Amino acid sequence: KNVDYREILKQQTKSNKTPKVLTLTATGGNGKTTYTRLIVCKWAKKEGDIPHLLDFSILFFIELRNLSEASFSELVENRLGDVLNDTGLSLQKLTHVILRQKILFILDGQDEAPQNDFLKDILGLT
Repeated sequence: KNVDYREILKQQTKSNKTPKVLTLTATGGNGKTTYTRLIVCKWAKKEGDIPHLLDFSILFFIELRNLSEASFSELVENRLGDVLNDTGLSLQKLTHVILRQKILFILDGQDEAPQNDFLKDILGLT
């Protein structure tokens, strides 16, 4: 259904539960990527005009159209490798710590992404 962008995280399922997956759909050029980047910027700046956005401890913004990793673990290892080295954490420990937090995954460009197991991996985490 159509909603105001500030209301996106307040949506409920038909059984009045918070959905695990929200999908933005529109034809190309309608601003889906711009909108997802707006959410990322508002979260990073701690702006509170999107209800529930600041409830998330971690936000992963992943552009699927240019993604080379095939799994979430591979993404964490490749993109957070310096964190692993600097802290001495193992990938398993870091993943365990991350997954205990309230996380918002924003996956952009799924309709343009090559098929791989990454999306299934993320959906499995939710």
